[in-house]
Amino acid sequence: MKKSPLTSQGISATSTFGVAYEEARYMSVGLDELVAFGVNRLCELSLETTFENIVAVCFTLFPRRFELRGYPQWPDAQVIGKRVWGSRSDKGYLAGSVKQGYRITPKGLKVVEIVQERIQDGPRLSLQDRPSEARTRAGRVLRHVEQSEAFRRYQVTKGVDHISDYDFSDMLLCPPDAPAESLRKSFEYFVQSARLYRRDDLLGFLDQIGQKWINVLDSSHEKRGKHK
Repeated sequence: MKKSPLTSQGISATSTFGVAYEEARYMSVGLDELVAFGVNRLCELSLETTFENIVAVCFTLFPRRFELRGYPQWPDAQVIGKRVWGSRSDKGYLAGSVKQGYRITPKGLKVVEIVQERIQDGPRLSLQDRPSEARTRAGRVLRHVEQSEAFRRYQVTKGVDHISDYDFSDMLLCPPDAPAESLRKSFEYFVQSARLYRRDDLLGFLDQIGQKWINVLDSSHEKRGKHK
């Protein structure tokens, strides 16, 4: 079996990239966002952003999200490859190619910052945060909402009827199959951020989102509604 560049150099993937994050923190984060985080980790460590290294760093940091089905000790390179493509072509988090290597874009860096907060402390605004810290974190979240496909559709139609389940979960930086609790936590954090900045335009948007996905976001509803 062909060894990865890091293994052939006698470098431990775990010691190079760090240890895996707590599973409960990252299972509700989207794969594209985790891949962007992994590429950024390679850049921080001044390592080549080859596809092999991206597979290694993503599997090392987030093993449960990138394990090969039936063989959890191995990464699923095919899934990671699709998500690299999605992060570059669909989301705009990455630039580059397999031949040239990949780099993180300004948009990707903003997402990496949000993911960092989620996998370390969870998505929340703490009363113990200094005002400047709370506003900085909230500002990054609001910029992400403004750039989301869900908000763009809302701006065009002035409604949420054409926003899909995928657009909804993607805006919240969650995979489509994320549990309701994860979606609720992210949504609550986004609402808090909009209130902190007194963004009535975003609050109006989020209010309509909350009404459409009430079966998900209202904890008194246990069954998730499906919308097209």
